[in-house]
Amino acid sequence: MILAMVLSVLVSSVHIPIEKAVTIEKNTLQQKEDWYDIKVEYPIMTSNEYGTYASQMNTMFHNKAKEHMEGSIQHAEVYRYLAQKRDAPLQYQYTYDITYNEKPLVSILYTHYELSSGPKDFSYHYAKTFHMQEGKELKLDDFFVPSSTFRTFLTKYVKSELNKQTDTVYFEQLESRPKFYLDKNDLVLFALPGDYVPPEEHAPHIRIPYEQLRPYLKEQYKSIFLSSMY
Repeated sequence: MILAMVLSVLVSSVHIPIEKAVTIEKNTLQQKEDWYDIKVEYPIMTSNEYGTYASQMNTMFHNKAKEHMEGSIQHAEVYRYLAQKRDAPLQYQYTYDITYNEKPLVSILYTHYELSSGPKDFSYHYAKTFHMQEGKELKLDDFFVPSSTFRTFLTKYVKSELNKQTDTVYFEQLESRPKFYLDKNDLVLFALPGDYVPPEEHAPHIRIPYEQLRPYLKEQYKSIFLSSMY
């Protein structure tokens, strides 16, 4: 009896070593004039195991950063008069956080902040999640068994969480086309600005523990999300 208890404690405290999928460094494009201030951060990934796909992603990240910079400059030129009127430069910032980086997955949460043509500043998030081994960006459905009722579960879970926050204005978008990212313990759902989320508001991020998703996850993702401790 005592031996069984000791073994149980030992087993429950054993952690599987976490291996990062990639090594990430931050790169920044920045440009300033009297009427605008633009900063675009983007990741540079290196990996011995997933080098080919990491290189492809780096090209994509760099090209997207250039698009953000060029688009922001063009936007600032149109609204240059507002900067002169305010006596302050228009602000454009693109930043990111790596929310999950464990083999073979990488999840990135981007933040776009802007104080430009509108009367107030605003920010919003978007996200990307990649399977480095398979060389592709993942959709929400990719994590779940096709025949499972995970959509029904997600709908009920999101509605319950929003009701707690008395914030049901976001329910329709979170139900029909949720955006997502991964973190260490949770799948996180959120909504983009649009019909249901005014840009000046901050949509809630609904955190769903992986353990609660166990009945619906594909086996490969159970082994990734639920096997970090045993």
